[in-house]
Amino acid sequence: ENTTDSDGHVENRASRDELLAYFKKVLLSMTDSGRVRFFPKCIASSDGTTLTHSLNSKKVWHVHAERKVVFSFGKSPVPARPLKAARAFQVSDNVHIVTPNDLPDVGGHDNYVVLGGGQAGVDTVLWLLHNGVDAGCIGWVVREHEWLVNRGHLEPDTLPATMTHVYEAMTSAKCRTVQGVMLNIEKFQGLLCRLDPTQLPTAYFGSSVTTAELNELRQVRIRTGGKLTAVLEDSVQMIDGNVATNSGTLHIDCTGYEPKLALTTPVFASARRIELQSLGELHMSVLHPTASAGMVGHLEAVAPEDWEHHN
Repeated sequence: ENTTDSDGHVENRASRDELLAYFKKVLLSMTDSGRVRFFPKCIASSDGTTLTHSLNSKKVWHVHAERKVVFSFGKSPVPARPLKAARAFQVSDNVHIVTPNDLPDVGGHDNYVVLGGGQAGVDTVLWLLHNGVDAGCIGWVVREHEWLVNRGHLEPDTLPATMTHVYEAMTSAKCRTVQGVMLNIEKFQGLLCRLDPTQLPTAYFGSSVTTAELNELRQVRIRTGGKLTAVLEDSVQMIDGNVATNSGTLHIDCTGYEPKLALTTPVFASARRIELQSLGELHMSVLHPTASAGMVGHLEAVAPEDWEHHN
């Protein structure tokens, strides 16, 4: 919509319903053109030549495509509502555990424990705080401390300066280690920030926050202890420590939501296949798939036959 954000910069983000409405609008604009067909709830064969409806109809469509656009480079192994068997840790039978998507439909718990970091963990903690849960009733269990990106530096008017500084930090002769690079970026007006100012982060997932959100997150108890091994009725167990809980605790599983990047694959894998992924400095700084996809689309449109040169 042609409107101005009166709240300023990135203080507010779209809700789930707003996102769904936007994507539906975009999809309809493509299908109405007559050039695009949408096959909902379908499973593609390994070679992409057939589509099978995943519900009771089991209808099959045979597909021929001149060029396939695939996003298999970023892998997130846990679905929105994972089966217990899909989790990488033990869960006792009487434990109350849900995923972030389930939160609007549950309530009435004494305490909440968010399992896992990354953007899903960040957003889950913020959702709880914004929906009236006291910070003292929220525990946050993460494998390790992570660097966060201050979204205020990712606006169109500030992004060029941000990218310039990131590039200079990555190529500076003074920064001989990854940690040195991250510390150098942190000095740039707080472009990178920490949940706990006293702890040096050892991970980066591209999670982003505003300054106000960072201050909110710092109210919550954070516990690190390495890999999560089990969620029992009275504790959350990690390799390097346990966190005591009780039967009234609701656990929110955010452990499978950080992007799992596969080995590097050429974007233009062949004359008939495009592998979408985050590119170059975009990948290193903000993990911005939208801008990367736009760049790939431009290259494919201006010279569709020159796929080897694009790589």
